[in-house]
Amino acid sequence: MLCAELINSCSHDKVAEAAVLSIGGDFNKRVAMLARASNMTPGRFAAQYVRRFSEEAHDEDWDALAAVIAGCDTPILHGLRWLVETMLDEDVQGVRSLAKTQGHRGGPVRQGLGLGMLCI
Repeated sequence: MLCAELINSCSHDKVAEAAVLSIGGDFNKRVAMLARASNMTPGRFAAQYVRRFSEEAHDEDWDALAAVIAGCDTPILHGLRWLVETMLDEDVQGVRSLAKTQGHRGGPVRQGLGLGMLCI
């Protein structure tokens, strides 16, 4: 339920921008810098990753997102940060999974989505 709320909310540029600003810190700086380099607003930049996750995520990715936000005081913000940072790290590292199978909820299997940001 919260995963769907994150996707439905943060796939909109203005909502994603408010969330990025609310998260602040290094995350906000990183997104703003990369957005400028891509000639986008930070909100559009973050929202594109949310939409991409929604389209490409495999069941295991959705389960990882659910685990990351479970029990968080701010699950939407925490989930957005995890989703964007994880996908950015994949892009920087050049990790690309070729579609070998299709996920139940969407597109090709994505690899490398870790649980390093669990709420404790």
